[in-house]
Amino acid sequence: MFKHSGRFQLIDFQLSYNEMLLRSYANAERDYNIDILFKGVTSLNIKTTFYGEINIEVTAKKQS
Repeated sequence: MFKHSGRFQLIDFQLSYNEMLLRSYANAERDYNIDILFKGVTSLNIKTTFYGEINIEVTAKKQS
């Protein structure tokens, strides 16, 4: 599981590639960006900026 407290922004969403990129830019606490690339995205209904804690857990894709 990935956990991070901070600010993330929606950088890119490519419906044709089913991808979404979130970024937390470098700041006074760290000198690097944190990028999170989601694949398999088929729709999007979120704010463009997130403040606070983000938790991401990878789960197995369900077989249909």
